[in-house]
Amino acid sequence: MVRLKECRIAAGMTQQYVALTLGVKAPSVSNWESGKTLPTADNLIALANLYGVTIDYLLGRDVDSAIKKEAPPAMAEGESEVSFSFSTGDEAAFDAGFDAAVREIVRQELSRRGIE
Repeated sequence: MVRLKECRIAAGMTQQYVALTLGVKAPSVSNWESGKTLPTADNLIALANLYGVTIDYLLGRDVDSAIKKEAPPAMAEGESEVSFSFSTGDEAAFDAGFDAAVREIVRQELSRRGIE
């Protein structure tokens, strides 16, 4: 992913440390950093928290790690809005929908940057 390695190094952490902290195997962290695979939504949130940055910053959408209180940027040509819905109280459906939405956002961002 766009800034995972940069943030990990800036935080002074090893891939092994990140893997142990998140409860995954070290190759997973390496694969995320190289773009071979994508972290789950839960792991993306955990990484942002661990590195002290926003998810937008990890994805390269934000130039600073602070949450901005301004209108979101207009969608670039070829981007589409991602949304999902779920029945109230249906946590599994929410998790699945959220994971799918995050994967789609990450896919769009990587595609926009020419990274497939």
